[in-house]
Amino acid sequence: RFMTDARNGFCLQETTFPFICTILDDASTDGEQEIIAQYLQDNFTVIDSYEFCKRETDDYRQVLAQHKVNRYCYFRVVFLKYNHYILNKRKQCYFDEIDDVRYIAMCEGDDYWIAPNKLQKQVDLMETCLELSLIHTDCRFLNQTTGAFMPSGNESIHEAMQLQSSSMVIDAILTGEYKIRTASVLFRNSTYKSMKANQDPFLNSGYFLMGDIQLWIGLIQIGKVRYIPEIMVIYRITAGSTSRPKKYYDYIRFKLSSKELRIYYNQVYGYLQDDIEKVLEEYMLLLKVYNEYDSSYKGILEIPNLYKNSLQHLFFKIQNYWWHFKYDLQKIKMILIGR
Repeated sequence: RFMTDARNGFCLQETTFPFICTILDDASTDGEQEIIAQYLQDNFTVIDSYEFCKRETDDYRQVLAQHKVNRYCYFRVVFLKYNHYILNKRKQCYFDEIDDVRYIAMCEGDDYWIAPNKLQKQVDLMETCLELSLIHTDCRFLNQTTGAFMPSGNESIHEAMQLQSSSMVIDAILTGEYKIRTASVLFRNSTYKSMKANQDPFLNSGYFLMGDIQLWIGLIQIGKVRYIPEIMVIYRITAGSTSRPKKYYDYIRFKLSSKELRIYYNQVYGYLQDDIEKVLEEYMLLLKVYNEYDSSYKGILEIPNLYKNSLQHLFFKIQNYWWHFKYDLQKIKMILIGR
């Protein structure tokens, strides 16, 4: 139900160059494919003059179309024939199929662009500074439950967003002091290809539940980052997303994976020298909580005993019940506020 905002945000872009929006639908059963097809029929002219435009494989059916009014705006829609998420099959390859582009921008389907000059401004800056590998902007939060907007998503961390040193930025990304919102990003494709060719396979193995942080850090390790303090994007906060799951232990699992990623970057790359002790402390607590749900989970560090004795474990179980209750209560409050 959010996709119309996202599609409209693409179409309103005013540029001096053509751009292709790759839209991937993961075999939706909620009518999304029909909605996309209707949107194309109403606003676009389907191109079928050469083979690439209407490609079809065992995995997907592809359509390429040009906007009827904004002639520089093209939609490449990839309709998957089966759900890849259920099979844990990666979908990045479908985005990478068009590789003869200079820049790549990202926008998850529940977020959307509101500034008509977003792409043009980011590309202009990239063109004037070849050392830049990534540019991102400020955003405005939309709480989907309450309908309330926050004026600036980065207002509380504005000073951190002015960091220039790549190592300082990476450390700040890992501590959460520097925020890069996916929908606000544009990066250089040549840098992206170089990063993929030399990337740490474990970071991209699927072990960690987040993927954007590895992408940002990989790009910044190669080039420079630039922050535009203008609100060009709406970042929608919704319950049930990967980073904000509805279930308590799904939330704990995501937080646990986040700490594991930071530990890995510290051990392998030497980041977070000043903060690693705090990260380890938080990791231990989350590991204890998650082991109440899945005792077979061992984590990224080998820890033989989580508790000194059974009494200590009992006290922790009681404490965890209380945390679980408060988490569920907060979710109920948000639902009531939304209504």
